[in-house]
Amino acid sequence: MRSTLLLPLLAVSAWAADVCPAGEQEKSGSVAGVLEWSAHTSRVRNLHCVGSELRKQPGEPVEVVWPNAGMDRVVVGDRVEFAVCCFEHTEPRPAPLKYGWPVQETAAAGYHEVGEDPDAEGFPDLIEEDARERTVSIRGTLWGDGKPVRVDLLLRCSASKFADQYAYQFSVTNRSEDAVEVDWDLLRRTQAEKPLAAQPHPKGAAYVFLSAIVPRETRGIIQVKTKSGAVAGRFHADGFAPLEKGRQ
Repeated sequence: MRSTLLLPLLAVSAWAADVCPAGEQEKSGSVAGVLEWSAHTSRVRNLHCVGSELRKQPGEPVEVVWPNAGMDRVVVGDRVEFAVCCFEHTEPRPAPLKYGWPVQETAAAGYHEVGEDPDAEGFPDLIEEDARERTVSIRGTLWGDGKPVRVDLLLRCSASKFADQYAYQFSVTNRSEDAVEVDWDLLRRTQAEKPLAAQPHPKGAAYVFLSAIVPRETRGIIQVKTKSGAVAGRFHADGFAPLEKGRQ
């Protein structure tokens, strides 16, 4: 039973090397001599994904705050990509971008999920088309401890009904060339529940938790840290956790 629960999660880790390929709708811009930005949305199967990218111009690393594109704070060493899948619908929105020191701001844009109720009832099996799951990719070169930090991370979480309880599944795959640690608050919250199963997979591990608490879709914070503990990038993406109703 335990291995059966893990199978859908491990399968996604195998195919999701490019979580949100570019090509359908894209917006982009630049700050002369500092950086270029771009944001896009694409179809993946019958759903949609969103992605954002920063490219630094030659010179010193640049600290960027771009929250409406999922990047709460990143120190860009070269190029950084952030992508999330999947949603029923997406649309563009303004996404002001702050950068540098002293801090300056420029107009930018991003894409986000629309038309879905985060508290929608029902958590079908993961093999169903309307399964409740999120996949996040963070790739590129950040900056920390005075040097480039090359990262390649794939995170996945889901929630589904399992008998008279709910199964929460998490997977973290770390293919980074440089040593980094991932601090994902949704996984930490859920670890308060007793793990049903944990299974290592190439460059990471997958976990299953069972809880009687109905899942809540909520914002998750993902911090990418160097070995010294310095935060090179802080991102956010919605996911699922066994939160009591009314708790944020």
